Amino acid sequence: MKTSHKQFPVRTLTFAVQGALVAMFALPLAAMADSAAEVAALTQPTNTIEIGIQNASKDSAKFGEYNGLDKKGVTGIGNFSLRGGDAYGSQAGGQGTMRYEFSGSDLGTTSREVSGSVSDQGKWTIGASYDQLRHNFTDSYQTPYQGSMGGNSFTLPETFGGIDMGGEGTLGLTDPQIAASSSRRPARPCW
Repeated sequence: MKTSHKQFPVRTLTFAVQGALVAMFALPLAAMADSAAEVAALTQPTNTIEIGIQNASKDSAKFGEYNGLDKKGVTGIGNFSLRGGDAYGSQAGGQGTMRYEFSGSDLGTTSREVSGSVSDQGKWTIGASYDQLRHNFTDSYQTPYQGSMGGNSFTLPETFGGIDMGGEGTLGLTDPQIAASSSRRPARPCW
């Protein structure tokens, strides 16, 4: 009896087909592992609390317009997310659908947000939220008008004079008007 040993040439295409077959059987297993983690995150939510400090090196109303970092200095900041409720299938009949969620972000800044809700899945939900976002035009706004803050009557000082139209037809303040407006109380934020 004769034995013959033949070796078949291994080509790139052969490796590609074999690799595709291995991937075809391995990917569903990886996908099932990912979906199991997603299901666990939905059925067993985790709670988080973050506490830290932040520092703004300069006062800037425009920089801090929407992020709450308009004042110079170090301040505390925090975030939290508390979620929970019935575990699925914990009540009689396998129905555990009561859920709650409370969260807060950017606590310690002027752009803070807090919310909370309670629900019975598919039946009802009740919630409330508070979102503070201050729009700062400037922190050095001054007005020549005189009157009490929050009042209804504001007048120009007698020494204010008329408006200077200038050569180009633009409105501008004269030197006495600038002096009258800058001698008033310190600048206040306008929002």
